[in-house]
Amino acid sequence: MEKGNLCMKIKMGGKWIAALAAHVDVNKAADAIKSGTPFTDELTKTDTENAEKLYQVDASLVQDVCVYIGTGATPEEIAVWKAKDDNGAAKLKEAAQGRLDTQKQRFTDYNPEQMPKIESAVLEESGKTVVLCISADNDKAKTAVSQALKG
Repeated sequence: MEKGNLCMKIKMGGKWIAALAAHVDVNKAADAIKSGTPFTDELTKTDTENAEKLYQVDASLVQDVCVYIGTGATPEEIAVWKAKDDNGAAKLKEAAQGRLDTQKQRFTDYNPEQMPKIESAVLEESGKTVVLCISADNDKAKTAVSQALKG
């Protein structure tokens, strides 16, 4: 059997697009999203252990992860997770939604001007890869995430 990229369709912004689901390097994807998306906060790469704590993720689900977090003054961050299997990907997407919910609760009172960033955040799952991006321009983030998921 030949190895190759698995192509599937995902829904982004109400439109179906083709994305290559296999062979996504989480570090390259996160870096590409970071360079292709405007952020007002300074993002710093965090380690796997901290990422798993922030997202309340069971380490046994994770094949690889790259997470950039801000200073805390904004909810801006990038998370690219690769699960060990499809079931794990679904659980990672749930965890990313949980992280979004936590950020909503936190910023509602702390810094409500940041809420539009959270409310328009990009959360996508493609194959075993899950991406969350909260940025200063989530329309541009959607484009960057789409490109990153192509591998």
